[in-house]
Amino acid sequence: MKTKIILASFSLVLLSAHFSRMNFPLIMSIIALLAPFLFFYKKKISITIIQVILFTGTLEWIRASVFYIQQRIISGVPWLRLAVILGIIIIFTGFSTWILNASDIKKRYL
Repeated sequence: MKTKIILASFSLVLLSAHFSRMNFPLIMSIIALLAPFLFFYKKKISITIIQVILFTGTLEWIRASVFYIQQRIISGVPWLRLAVILGIIIIFTGFSTWILNASDIKKRYL
């Protein structure tokens, strides 16, 4: 169970760094950075909030990937490595969202 929490926390930190780097409003970066602390609040709503943040983060990674790949193609710059890296991040963030549905997590956060 600790591994699942660590994976989800790492995904949230990556998302916070993305928000910070891409000049999103500072509050979005702060929310993503502080979200792992919800794991200390042993209620179901905390897992739900984290899952919503991770799911929307997965959608944001998809949006950013499409944008950056298009920019690379337009510029004539190689884009395959970028697509692979961002694809891995998308899968990792989506997987982090999904593993929070596990029964051991749900038992702990009734």
